[in-house]
Amino acid sequence: MAHLRQIQSLLCLGHEVSAFCRHAGVEEQRAAFGPFPPAGWMGLREFRDLGLERSTDESAINAELIDAAARVGPDAVIVGNLHGARWPVSLLSALKGAGFRVVAFMHDGYLVSGRCAYPGDCRLYETGCDESCPTADEYPVLEPALIPAAWRMRRQVFCGPQGVALAANSSWTLDMARRSLPDLRQSAVIYYGLDERLFKPIDRALASRGPNAAVAIERHAIESARIGKLIDDASTRGSARWSTACPAAAVAESTQAASARPIRLALARPVTATEPSRARSPSEKPG
Repeated sequence: MAHLRQIQSLLCLGHEVSAFCRHAGVEEQRAAFGPFPPAGWMGLREFRDLGLERSTDESAINAELIDAAARVGPDAVIVGNLHGARWPVSLLSALKGAGFRVVAFMHDGYLVSGRCAYPGDCRLYETGCDESCPTADEYPVLEPALIPAAWRMRRQVFCGPQGVALAANSSWTLDMARRSLPDLRQSAVIYYGLDERLFKPIDRALASRGPNAAVAIERHAIESARIGKLIDDASTRGSARWSTACPAAAVAESTQAASARPIRLALARPVTATEPSRARSPSEKPG
């Protein structure tokens, strides 16, 4: 649902959005989009047979997803809950190596630990997850002998000048990442947007009168603008358009240009200096 809410934000800006997922939940889509898909929604493509529980060949999994992304052609990829899809963390580096702008979205602790989503009182993720992991047999399960390498690999993915940009859903989550990834160069807190068809900002005095007063804390445009800035910071190559990905994957344009024209969103490679983006007038329908 969290990634679907991010997709909502992009759709509200007038973009076309395509998504990749392991399993497409009809009820989740209805909850996010209502009885009818919004304009610009290009749907979810399922990869039901693609996962680490079926094959341990990470390179083959990554290659299939990258090939599918290239067929769609977005300018950036926002990667969500990988452990839910059972897709490898190495997909992040593989996407970036294939020429995509990539932002990983941190919904929990999985992207910075050796395997767990919620470490609780354990602090091994800060110094080095190893075979002594107290929850190795819990979801998401990983053989203890593989945990140290998984922890080190995440540092290779995110740290240093070539590291993948990281967005976190809260300050608490980002603090966790910064404690664990001391050389994290590109990061930001991006709150989930609220559907302004259901929630509206109201006066603070009215909101304080009781629990029945609903206040929209974050708006779709705010969330999308901050994601756009993080993606722009992650790469100076090509146009300012951007995208989101897996288990759902979507693509969009930076909000600076979004006010001028909608674009087609999908999972793909960035436009390069030798391949200028096609301009659209504000009245032109996306297609």
